[in-house]
Amino acid sequence: MDSMNPLLGLNITSMKGRHIIDDSNHHLIDFSTQGYLGFDIHPAIVDAQISGLKKYGNVVPWSRTVGVFDIFTEVEKRLADLVRAPSANIFLSTTLLNHGVIPALAGHTDALIAFEKSSHMSSYEGALLAKEKGATLCTWRTTNDLDALLQGSTHSTKLIITDGVNSMNGSYADIPALDLLTKKHKTLLYIDDAHGFGVVGENPSPDYPYGKRGNGLVRYFGCDYETILYVGCFSKAYGLPGAFIACSAPMKEFLLHHATPHDLGISGQGSVMMGLLKAMDINDDDGDHRRQKLFEMTHFIQSQLSSLSPSLSIYQKTTPFPIISIALPNNSLFLKACRTLYEQGILVTAEPSHSHHKDSVNLLRITLTHGLIHKDLRALIDAFKKI
Repeated sequence: MDSMNPLLGLNITSMKGRHIIDDSNHHLIDFSTQGYLGFDIHPAIVDAQISGLKKYGNVVPWSRTVGVFDIFTEVEKRLADLVRAPSANIFLSTTLLNHGVIPALAGHTDALIAFEKSSHMSSYEGALLAKEKGATLCTWRTTNDLDALLQGSTHSTKLIITDGVNSMNGSYADIPALDLLTKKHKTLLYIDDAHGFGVVGENPSPDYPYGKRGNGLVRYFGCDYETILYVGCFSKAYGLPGAFIACSAPMKEFLLHHATPHDLGISGQGSVMMGLLKAMDINDDDGDHRRQKLFEMTHFIQSQLSSLSPSLSIYQKTTPFPIISIALPNNSLFLKACRTLYEQGILVTAEPSHSHHKDSVNLLRITLTHGLIHKDLRALIDAFKKI
């Protein structure tokens, strides 16, 4: 089915804002990108990267264990201040971070990894790497399941892994409940908040449903970092490659020496760090306003889609996060829907079900981002009316 799906495997030849053209000269409005704050197309951030490219060259020529440009440590200090954590440690990507950090933390025979079943595949792959080194890997779905699992463990290292904001439905992990369990069982809580960082943040209220500053789900719930390791991703809200883990200063030092991506690869580009500094400046000045626009767009699209045919079921939507997924269990209807959206000039993320489980569904994920205008939103609704 995938090879026949026009929303998969596109070759994009040009883009202007949220409008793109593929190699068939077909125009599409982009509801698939995850540049939530519009920083991926912000001229000042692009200019900052160009300046960084001229100053630092194309790559950092050393592994992190050898050396790093000073701008990396400057960005790490800014990140730690933003999320209100003691330290931050930058990696090339969230996937590399998960593949390197999880085995470093729990890759031994006296470790238990408690993995939340719906969490991201890259975290699961990191857990599998730790399992290869001797860790015991178990899964859980509810906090009651997790409590019982931890209660019966005699392992010296216990690591809970969960997503912060779920990538397919925008739901939030119950961080306060998980934090209580980590303190009760003397374990660590590892949160992959790739989507939440930059969107949700501290002091949520009716006026600011996402909270303020976009400093992540830990701050959204007002929790501390005593037993929490927090992973944020730059590409989703900030539109730049890379990721970081917020942690204690001793943990950062440990990871610098034991997480293999620091030793076996380069640190990244100085130009990206220049872009990140500019993006954080803009977030300080205008981020809350941009998040308010995201909320308004999300509310509008959800209300409009909810009024359409019952066959277009919104998938497990429990929060106002700017992800809305439509569940289509029927494969032929799913493929027809993808073709209709493509013909109508709409690009969403098509997620075909690769499972034969009776509860598995195909999903059409709509991502709302800064840069979309009301005319784009109306075009999306009109396209779904044709399905």
